[in-house]
Amino acid sequence: MTGTGLDRPARNARLCRDVLARLAHDVDADHRFAVRGGERAQGADQDGAVLDGPVMVADGHECGAREVGVGDSPPVRSGLISARERALNYVVLTVFVALALIPLIGVVASALTPAAQASPSFTWPRHLDLGNFATAWHQGHFATYPGSSLVVAVSVVVLTAVLAILAGYSFAHFAYPGRSLLFYITLIGLMVPPEAFVIPLYFNLRDAGLADSHWALIMPQTAQPLAFSVFWMRNFFRSVPVSVIEAARLDGATDWRLLWRILVPTSRPALLIMAMLVFMWTWNEFLLPLVMITDENKRTAPLGLAFFQSEHTTQYSLLASASIIVALPVVPLYVFLQRHFISGVLSGAVKA
Repeated sequence: MTGTGLDRPARNARLCRDVLARLAHDVDADHRFAVRGGERAQGADQDGAVLDGPVMVADGHECGAREVGVGDSPPVRSGLISARERALNYVVLTVFVALALIPLIGVVASALTPAAQASPSFTWPRHLDLGNFATAWHQGHFATYPGSSLVVAVSVVVLTAVLAILAGYSFAHFAYPGRSLLFYITLIGLMVPPEAFVIPLYFNLRDAGLADSHWALIMPQTAQPLAFSVFWMRNFFRSVPVSVIEAARLDGATDWRLLWRILVPTSRPALLIMAMLVFMWTWNEFLLPLVMITDENKRTAPLGLAFFQSEHTTQYSLLASASIIVALPVVPLYVFLQRHFISGVLSGAVKA
């Protein structure tokens, strides 16, 4: 009994230390949450400490009152990231920006370099020669090719948007047998490369009398991004609050009116992102025009650039100028839609 009586104070002291240490840890966690949220934890005094009264442990023993404050725990950072982490982020971003911009700067510099000074390596021009763009424009017939690409790209964007809206709305808000199966079958289109079907597709279109026409490019390129577009619009329509749809139905809105008067206007950021991506994919498509088109007047811009490259293999200034001419229409499109692109991506990330 004496041994037990002598061990009891030590045991109670150890319990007190454990309890107070746990309280200090909990207070520190509350303080960290309060600092990140911009608010102070409830029960905190002006010094950020919490006054803890006597704590009852085993055998009626009370741990003495003590002040449990954030000073008892490791120091808390005042921000989410430190200055060192912020500097490291800027260094990494600067490296990736340099990797993206240096090749573009090299192409622009080569396009502005006189033909006598041009070389396959990075060359900074002694003086600027804007005549390379005019020469490439006339010799490469780029007055015709971008127009053909524009007709195909705009047609593909419009058709893809309409079909994706209808299919996405159906998969998101209609209940019918086989809906999930049809949706997953649609997603298979994301995994089929165009190289796998371009040859049989050519023979099918030739037998239908559509080869060597804009329709031979519009219809396949509408089907190519359709799986992604349907998936994209379905996810957006599913993120719309159910209360909005129920309120519209209570007001007597039909499914058709609900789609075009309520859902489509609210989905403008998602539609603009989809339209921009589909436009860029269609504009840059090379394989289908190469196989389907033989008429020079119906060539697209990337296909015309390939023929221009084969004719001016060592004229690097003209090749760089032609490349800029072909890529230029996509740049203002992205600059114009950049605000909508960022807002659409962020809203999709938040809703996900």
